[in-house]
Amino acid sequence: TTPISDVRSAVQWAKEAMGGKKKFDQTVEMSIRLGMNPKRSDMIVRGTCNLPNGTGKKFYVLAFAENEEDREMARQAGADAVGGEELIEQIKSGKFEDLNKVNVCVATPGIVPKLKSSGLARTLGPKGLMPNPKVGTLTAEVGKAVRDAKSGGRVEYRAEKNSIVHAGIGKTSFEEDAIVENASCLMASVLQNRPKGKGAPAISNYIKRVYLSTTMSEGSRRIDPKELMKLAEEYNQRNTSMSSSPGGSGGCSSSPTTPWSAWAAPTAPGRRSLSCAFRHGIPSSAASYPGLASSSGTG
Repeated sequence: TTPISDVRSAVQWAKEAMGGKKKFDQTVEMSIRLGMNPKRSDMIVRGTCNLPNGTGKKFYVLAFAENEEDREMARQAGADAVGGEELIEQIKSGKFEDLNKVNVCVATPGIVPKLKSSGLARTLGPKGLMPNPKVGTLTAEVGKAVRDAKSGGRVEYRAEKNSIVHAGIGKTSFEEDAIVENASCLMASVLQNRPKGKGAPAISNYIKRVYLSTTMSEGSRRIDPKELMKLAEEYNQRNTSMSSSPGGSGGCSSSPTTPWSAWAAPTAPGRRSLSCAFRHGIPSSAASYPGLASSSGTG
């Protein structure tokens, strides 16, 4: 049986064991094996979340908007390139030289028909750049979408054919608490996007295994999924409380419809932050864990 690490020990391993051995700041990656059938179209798990501590990456953001007011909002939010039909024509004709630098495209709903009729959608789609309402890049709130993308914390994910979600959750140079909070945010988002249709997995069978690794690590650390789900619930509760208070703002916008704590360990009273949680009893032990070679068993 593969030993299971608590979240903090896995993060410490990523920072200490690997971060000091390489000359560049490695990405900390989390992989989540899901208990669902990816071949069913109604079982696709896809979403986006804004990591509270960012990913450590810088993003080039392209914004399409049909009216000048929205374009100005995108510029003020920090978009690297903004335009409407003229920008579409520049890209089509090959005069827009920065297309290979673009990481995220956002657009207002009104300009989408022009993206499609011009044929530009066939260019952006294969690159993963076509604005999509499911991931928050096709929206009337173009300023907010640009800010979210430029913050460097925006992560898109989709379960691959082996029912595994991969995402970067920070750099080895990040503080331990920052990485774990990012991991909690990602887990909260994946839980919120659990399929709900007929034949969908129950919450207790949805998250099978969770692993942490770095860009050049030799292997990975397997994480206790129940502990991470508990931290995800605490993360959502904190941000829901912040959102409901005057001037507050939350991280993950929606709350889970299923109480994850129904089967996870109970939340200790008085935990108001991740660092506080770590000081009050989350164990700290690390061992060696293999990667995602085994697809059987549960966490």
